[in-house]
Amino acid sequence: MEIKRFLAMLCLYIGMTISCMGQTKIEKAECDTANYNLTMVLSCPQTKDILYRATKEWLATHIQNFQQKLQYDDKETGTIKFKNSSYIHATKSFPQRPTIDMTGNIDYMVTVTIKDGKYRVKTEDAIVNWNEYFYFNGTKQSNGRKSLELLGFILWSDRDKNILKSYMDDFSKICDGIEIQAKELEEDDF
Repeated sequence: MEIKRFLAMLCLYIGMTISCMGQTKIEKAECDTANYNLTMVLSCPQTKDILYRATKEWLATHIQNFQQKLQYDDKETGTIKFKNSSYIHATKSFPQRPTIDMTGNIDYMVTVTIKDGKYRVKTEDAIVNWNEYFYFNGTKQSNGRKSLELLGFILWSDRDKNILKSYMDDFSKICDGIEIQAKELEEDDF
C-alpha cells in the first residue's frame, strides 16, 4: 500500500510541475501499478505540426543516441515510438549476509502521440537490467548480470523508491521538454 501512495504523490508532483509551466493542462495522468506503465495526456494551444516538430527536436537534443533508439516515426499519424532507459543504483541488504549492490538501467518503450492541441506520452514494457555485486571479506565480487520486469525488481529490491523516482523523473522530463520546446518554436515562428 505504501508504494501506491508514493506513486500517487509522485504523479501529483509531476502534474504540478507541468501545470505551473503555463498554458499546458493535464487531462489525464495514470500509473498502472501492475506493470508500472505511465501515461500522461496534456492539452496545449499549439498545432499538431508545431508539437510534432517540438517533440522531434527535443528528443534529438536530450535523448542520447535518439536516432538509434527510434522504433517508429510517422508524422501523418503524429506517432513517435522509441526505446529509452533510466540509470539505477540500488542495494539489497540481508540479515547476517553480504549486501548486494545493483547498478544498471530500466529499459522501456516510450510512445508519443500528437494531435492538434494535445499530446500523450506513454511508457510501457519496463525491464530492469543490472549487474549485481556482493561484498565478501571486504572485496567486491560479481554475481552476474540480471534482468527482471520493473514490478518484479521493485518487489525483489525491497520496494526501492529511488528506482521509481528515477524512472518517473525521466518520464516527466520528456513531458515537460515537449511543452517547453513547443513554446520556443511558436515564439520563433512569429
